[in-house]
Amino acid sequence: MRALVTLTLVAALVACGSSREGFDETNAPAGSGSGPGAPSLGEQAKPDDTPDKPCPNVDILFVVDNSGSMSDKQARLAASFPGFAAAIQSRLSGAKSVQVGVIASSAYYGSAPGSCLIKATSGPESTKATCLTDTPWLDSRDPSFASRFACVAKVGAGGDNDEIPMKNLLGAIDAKNVAPSGCNAGFLRPDALLVVVMISDEDDVREADCDATMFQGTCGSGGTPEDWAKKVVAAKGGHPENVMVLSLLSRKAGVCSNMVNVNLASFTRRFDKNGFVGDVCDATYDGFFASALPLVDRACVSFVPPR
Repeated sequence: MRALVTLTLVAALVACGSSREGFDETNAPAGSGSGPGAPSLGEQAKPDDTPDKPCPNVDILFVVDNSGSMSDKQARLAASFPGFAAAIQSRLSGAKSVQVGVIASSAYYGSAPGSCLIKATSGPESTKATCLTDTPWLDSRDPSFASRFACVAKVGAGGDNDEIPMKNLLGAIDAKNVAPSGCNAGFLRPDALLVVVMISDEDDVREADCDATMFQGTCGSGGTPEDWAKKVVAAKGGHPENVMVLSLLSRKAGVCSNMVNVNLASFTRRFDKNGFVGDVCDATYDGFFASALPLVDRACVSFVPPR
């Protein structure tokens, strides 16, 4: 299995260009961070980028769009995860543990509020199952790690059309939710690298772009990509090195979505070399995850331990 993952990784790295290549930002709103001088979308790692010290604990938070157009993308995510999981378990063998949680992009109609990690799925196109029974997150040491993820990642495609992935992300890592009495207790650990994986074919709308007549007066998460990034970094002790953002987004209108994820891409860019964008319209996400693994290795090296 490890040889197969390694071959896939090398092939993907050779075949893929810059993560910015082909990203259509011609309709980017002012202030989205897409203009001259904006940080890069993140760099592809070279095949020889290998960690020179063990990674700390790792917390991986998947933010999965659960709108009506996402059923096929969720299936691709579940299909690509076993290879990613096997590689994570192999490459991060020095880590004490790898925890994985999943939230949806809107107010979830299942067993958990939008900012609480999902344990049971419900609604159209979901697995309609209780996927986790103890903690609301998965542990990579669980023999059923990949199958449990496939269960919980199929969150369904009947969510609210008002997309609020950033509101839910920030809520998931909020101090009250990760406290011992919170719904995500034990997930966001001070000594863990936080890896955010976003998958969406629609954008999160900024306050400045909102139409108050839409969605019963609500519109998006509010704030700006810069605001979102600052809050995520603050949750990790003020160290941007301790955060990675890997985003599967709509990169060109008219392919599998009518919208370009400008704001979510701009949020991802704020993390510079720790930010990486792939195309949610791809037929498989194997290449995306293979290309992301060396970036996780590099983040392990630059991780700043808590004092």
